[in-house]
Amino acid sequence: RRPGRVWVDLLVLLLVFGGLNLLIQFDSPGWFAIQPNPYLLIPVLIGGRYGTGAGLYSAAACVAWLALCEHLGASGLNAESFLKEHSVLLFAFFVFGLVAGEVQEFFRRKAGQMELQLEGSKERLSHLDRDLRRIATINRELQERLLVSDNRTFAIDVEIRSLYECRPDELWEKALGILARVEQVGCAAIYVPSESSAGLPERKAVLGGDNRLPARLDPGEFPLVAEALRRNEMVVLPAWLE
Repeated sequence: RRPGRVWVDLLVLLLVFGGLNLLIQFDSPGWFAIQPNPYLLIPVLIGGRYGTGAGLYSAAACVAWLALCEHLGASGLNAESFLKEHSVLLFAFFVFGLVAGEVQEFFRRKAGQMELQLEGSKERLSHLDRDLRRIATINRELQERLLVSDNRTFAIDVEIRSLYECRPDELWEKALGILARVEQVGCAAIYVPSESSAGLPERKAVLGGDNRLPARLDPGEFPLVAEALRRNEMVVLPAWLE
């Protein structure tokens, strides 16, 4: 609020009300005969527009204006009699200006609080929007991974089912081929206890051709193999070492 703007608006209103006063009741400057006095609207308008301080200044200006009207309409101005005769009206100017200004200040503070709340809400919505986009991205990635996992599981299932349809002499080679594709194994072998060769595990299929994977396994040379044969179940090296 610019102070100059307040005084310009106040001057304009005084001139407008004064002009209407001369046009409507030329013989009654100040509209003292009309109750409530129309000039009471001026502090209400100024206070309601610019606040409490401007409302009180406009009330003081209206009192001075009415004093001027009293001086022009009578043979002279007797300040004491003027204040006594119109004390209620003069007091009402300040009350109206004060109340209108306070109402304006109240709503201005409320508007400021609402703007702060709105800014806070916008910031929270922005955070929520970022979180939602992040969640959407994670959800899309999970769906893609689940799709890949489902396809992989389906492919493994199909390959395992194909083992039931292959010939016995192809079984172990195909099993190793599935192991290589699924687990990315580069070197492995399948051994089956042989009915001959003193029951030593005999190699049925090999992948990678490593020299450390002999045609037969001697449990005496490979404690892990001996432990697997003893338990008659799969033995994993880390668990066996524990």
